[in-house]
Amino acid sequence: MKRFAKTLFSCLALTMLVGCHQMNVEEIMSRLRIGMTKAEMKDALKGEKFLKEQTVKAYPNSTEQETRATVWNHRHYEFVYPEDLILKKVPFDGSIKVYSYLVKEEKNFAVPVIIDSLAVFYDQGNDQVIGWAHLSTSGEVRIWRDEF
Repeated sequence: MKRFAKTLFSCLALTMLVGCHQMNVEEIMSRLRIGMTKAEMKDALKGEKFLKEQTVKAYPNSTEQETRATVWNHRHYEFVYPEDLILKKVPFDGSIKVYSYLVKEEKNFAVPVIIDSLAVFYDQGNDQVIGWAHLSTSGEVRIWRDEF
């Protein structure tokens, strides 16, 4: 019986470790800087698991102000840099892309997946990073909308 328990415990531990990924958020954020190019951003995030590219634009039948409030209220932000990035600085006109990278993923039985990600905001027209945020979102990446 002890042998069975050890084998079972080993299998459970291995299952929990396989596919696990946890980004060192503070280390990665220390590599990011406002104004860096897309190539520099990709280099800073090399080796991290890319999740999704999204466009920042107003939701259908919503004003920019309503969309901004929805984006702020429907996500849990651990950290935003610069502090007023979401509430004031990001235009919702389609000129900004958000590149999300996995920080960690929690899967619990009968509960939606919780994904912590690092979202990097990139201004396409000026080829520069304008900010980043560490946030938590419920639901699998495959169901995330194309609009941030």
